[in-house]
Amino acid sequence: MTTLPIILWAPPRSCSTAFERAIAENEKTTVFHEHFADCYYYGADRFHGTNKTTMDQVDKSLLVRDSTYERQANEMLAANGDGRERVAFTKELSIYYQESKMSPEMLRQFRHTFLIRSPTKVMKSFWRAAMENASDGSSTYFDASEAGFVEIEAIMQAVEGLDNQNIVIIDADDLMANPSAVLGKYCDEVGLEFDTCMLEWEAVMPESWKKWPGWHDDAARSTGFVRRSGGAGGKKKDDEIDSEEVTNAIKATQPIYDRMYARR
Repeated sequence: MTTLPIILWAPPRSCSTAFERAIAENEKTTVFHEHFADCYYYGADRFHGTNKTTMDQVDKSLLVRDSTYERQANEMLAANGDGRERVAFTKELSIYYQESKMSPEMLRQFRHTFLIRSPTKVMKSFWRAAMENASDGSSTYFDASEAGFVEIEAIMQAVEGLDNQNIVIIDADDLMANPSAVLGKYCDEVGLEFDTCMLEWEAVMPESWKKWPGWHDDAARSTGFVRRSGGAGGKKKDDEIDSEEVTNAIKATQPIYDRMYARR
């Protein structure tokens, strides 16, 4: 079993929360949820480039307001092993990566893995989640700069320079098409024991997901890796979305996705 806690870096709306839910079914793991979000948006280490409209929505979240990258990292490191051979795992959105706050020494203490998804599917799902929940007090919003494609490639390049990493990239379409094979291979790569119990789970909203009201409704309703594209209750399906902002975001990020997809 690996001795390093595992980070899964991913764009939003990439099936990453469902992937996290599957990992949580493994009794040998201690799962964190977007643990770096708190220090990315708030506290001494916060990212200062987030626009006001986005922050107005983030302020509706239940994030801790006074954390740091070091503190959040140390909490995960402390949970790793914990005397019971449990591996700490966290799913992090790639935008939370800040090179100035995450030194090579910090990165070296984790096992870094990557989940990617077609920008077309990411952006349209991102837009749908924002528009469907825009009026109900949830913390959802559409900000194309937070899709995280630039950052996920930057993280990959940063950890490639470390001598204790072996790049693992999985694609969401591959995962949804054959979850048993993809999840099993992932577990082999990171040193976890795969169990078929990881392919199904109860439809619940874990407490840690509640810090982001509105974002994880699809995942909370899920009981396994089932394709979803919205459209319930007369709402638009993802493939029906027609937005110039979404189209431009897809075009800007497609080359990054293509480069990472070729390496999976």
